[in-house]
Amino acid sequence: MIRLIGTVLLSIVLCSPALAATVHKCPAPKGMLSTNHTDERVRAAFARVIAQSQLKGSFALCVHPHYFPAAARIIFNDHRPSIIVVSVPRYVSHYSDDALDGMFGHEISHAAGLISPLISLANEKLADAQGRDWVGTAKMIAFLNATKQSLNRIPVRLRAAARNEIAVRMTALLDPILATDSRT
Repeated sequence: MIRLIGTVLLSIVLCSPALAATVHKCPAPKGMLSTNHTDERVRAAFARVIAQSQLKGSFALCVHPHYFPAAARIIFNDHRPSIIVVSVPRYVSHYSDDALDGMFGHEISHAAGLISPLISLANEKLADAQGRDWVGTAKMIAFLNATKQSLNRIPVRLRAAARNEIAVRMTALLDPILATDSRT
């Protein structure tokens, strides 16, 4: 129960406001892909994972000043197609190529509607599992290790819960039976 509360708090406090604040600044996709990120490696990883996912549609990559990456699907009330928006902090430029692929595999699976938008540890594990299907276990583990290395960027009071969540998610990635068990 404590892990679930920690996950909900981390997701609400760290992701939702960041994404909401930056979506309106994100460039509107012209064609399939649009980005305002200046790092070519990050842009290349984003495009690579979109190709590996075989998802169709419009995608936007944005930079935001918050702690963790976030993603959303923007659905319009008119006849325009939806847009998958992934918003990342600038510091992910320091991630390895494998960690970037894992990060985008995880975030795109959230936004693509493949994983419930409800925030929980179970859904994080499902997004990790979908990312693993697209980019492989090693890249997902690289992403979680890079996230763990970046925990000094979040408030001290949230670090223990974040470390625990990452440990549970890594275990689930390495043991697929645990990936679908919402009790862990």
